[in-house]
Amino acid sequence: MNSVRSIRLPISIVLMIYCMGGCKKTNPISLPTQYPASDFSQVFQDFWSQMNTNYVFWSIDTVDWDAKYKFYQPLFAQLNIQHPQDELKAFQYFSDMTRGLVDSHYQLSFFDPVLLDSVFSPANARKKGHIAPELPFTFFSQTITKKYFDNSYWALTDIPFVFSEKDDTTKMGLVTGIIKKHILYLHINQFYLHNGIQVQGSTILAEGWNQFLTSLHTAGLATALIIDMRSNSGGEIVDLNYVGGELIGSPLNFAYTREKSGNGRLDYTPWADATMTPVASATAYTYPIVVLIDQHSISMAEMLTMALKRLPNTHTIGDTTWGANGPLNPDVPLYGGGQFDFAGYGYAYTSSAEYMYKNGKIYEGKGFPPDQYVPYNQDSVNAGIDVQLEAAIHFLGY
Repeated sequence: MNSVRSIRLPISIVLMIYCMGGCKKTNPISLPTQYPASDFSQVFQDFWSQMNTNYVFWSIDTVDWDAKYKFYQPLFAQLNIQHPQDELKAFQYFSDMTRGLVDSHYQLSFFDPVLLDSVFSPANARKKGHIAPELPFTFFSQTITKKYFDNSYWALTDIPFVFSEKDDTTKMGLVTGIIKKHILYLHINQFYLHNGIQVQGSTILAEGWNQFLTSLHTAGLATALIIDMRSNSGGEIVDLNYVGGELIGSPLNFAYTREKSGNGRLDYTPWADATMTPVASATAYTYPIVVLIDQHSISMAEMLTMALKRLPNTHTIGDTTWGANGPLNPDVPLYGGGQFDFAGYGYAYTSSAEYMYKNGKIYEGKGFPPDQYVPYNQDSVNAGIDVQLEAAIHFLGY
């Protein structure tokens, strides 16, 4: 399974104060320890304390964090930070105490050489054995294009892309084409489209995107639209406007976000509007839209799905999404919330803001459900048949 990509939240997404939120104080907390730590007692104390202050989902999470302290503090105190076997025990303790966290972006990783390859994700642990296989990109670029597309289509695979200042590389993919003469189809495997085209200057990615835009804006051609978010692991939030902004004629409020405002677990800023903004010269797309989603639609794929679902002409088909909706900004920590290093020993990758959909519901850890449930079917995939795509084509009346 691909690692979970994050929603990267620029300050500009929070556009307008929606309502005043109350703050409920918790018991006094301990400040983080000095680091690097010399023993596991310090590592545990720093981790527990920073989770106590930085974690943004205490308003909905069912984990009793005070009980975790009472249970695990003496266990960590018995460990020797110089012993590899004790470090493996520490990893198990960290995994067990965070296993129930609702944040589906959450990942723990470690700097120590013994645990360098050890990563724990509560969402991965929760879903293991209970989730359908992820559709490979070849299914979109080869199976779908050959069976369902008209003669003209664009399938770009394995486009090298640097997605962070750390020079981490990933592979972008984009498939677009026409089905039954009038249904315009688009699949993107990760949302680094704006960055790849506008920042890194990928001409081949620009050609594929321009192919989609040309079809979208050709009068009388695209009288229906399928946006395929399946197996999309997320990416940068700038693509919210870059992609969705092509389909709207005016700003669209679709959700609310709030961040931490203090050290108390329930100290939050007021809820503020999250808004999708049209690109220059965009006009509202008034024809039917189907968004395909599955259990591997993650983060930005979920956010764009939710935004488009606010349009009256959008219908969602497939399976419930991953459930990682909390925006994350690793570059600009907001009010002390979000990801953090602890005691120079490890790193907690966690959401920077709490996210609530326009209907007042929070889907973190649950996933966003489709309007029409069509589950993954392994036999159909093996036979080269896409039952979810066929349901979309049928819904559109073709």
